[in-house]
Amino acid sequence: EAYDRWRHLLGSQALVAVSGSVRFDEFINGWRIAAKDVHDLDRLVEARATGLLLRWRTDVERHLTTEVLKNVLEPHRPGRCAVTVHYRHGGSQARLSLGVEWSIRPARELRERLSELVGNDGFRFVYEGPGQ
Repeated sequence: EAYDRWRHLLGSQALVAVSGSVRFDEFINGWRIAAKDVHDLDRLVEARATGLLLRWRTDVERHLTTEVLKNVLEPHRPGRCAVTVHYRHGGSQARLSLGVEWSIRPARELRERLSELVGNDGFRFVYEGPGQ
C-alpha cells in the first residue's frame, strides 16, 4: 500500500530522498529499507532551499563573467533563495551577497547550468528551518 503512494516517484533514473529505517536482513544477506516517506529530490530542493552559495575562482572559471552569471540566474528570478558569491581573484577574495532582487528558485535547470559552469563542488544550497 505504501509502495502505491510512491510508485510515481520510483523509477530506474529517479533521484529520491527516503526517510525511514535501515537494517541488515540475514535472510537476503543484504540491507533492507523500511521507508516512512519518499520525496522527489528536485521538489525537495525547491521547497526547502533558502540560499545558494556559489564559488567563483577566476583562475579556474575563466569563462564565467558577470554577464554569464546574470544570464544564468535571470530566468530563475524571482525566488526565495538568496545568492552569495565567494569570489577569488589571485590573492584577493570577497564574499558578495547579491541583493534580494537576485533571489532565485533552485530549479533543476539552474542546478544543471551551475554544474556546467563551476562544477558540482562549485555551488551548494543552504537549507534552514523546520525539517532539517
